[in-house]
Amino acid sequence: MNTIQRVARAFIRALWLTITRRRVDPSPMMAMRAWAAKAADLTQAALKAGDESGFDGKMRAALTLSVEGRRVSVETVLQTVRFHAEQEYPHVLSQNNRDDLAAIYAANVNDRFLTSRAFDALEAGMFREAVGQLFSHLENIPAFDTQDKIIENS
Repeated sequence: MNTIQRVARAFIRALWLTITRRRVDPSPMMAMRAWAAKAADLTQAALKAGDESGFDGKMRAALTLSVEGRRVSVETVLQTVRFHAEQEYPHVLSQNNRDDLAAIYAANVNDRFLTSRAFDALEAGMFREAVGQLFSHLENIPAFDTQDKIIENS
């Protein structure tokens, strides 16, 4: 479909929505963007909680987990989640291609698993609680509906 046809189709749809006093619900990508931003904030909070509770980067790097037959440090787990939330997810979402969301869901499954293993390895305290909050957030990734939702204006 060429550009003129796409613009004409969008204009006709916008005109129809205006005449019928309806609107398209905000992009489902917005919920995913907000979720990724909060994941980045919670990861940063977990790293800060670790530093403040005496579990700095060197100690996090020294504490390793056995995950699927390989050794992974708690520091690597948190930095991986941070990279995904701050860089990879926003990049994928900027493409506005709904099919690319599978990459976010797949990476999140891995991040959740690694975070749960890190949580289990930590002793009670502020750092463990912060990692637990991050894990809870990762478990609540927004569902993605592929259909635009048309809602009535009130």
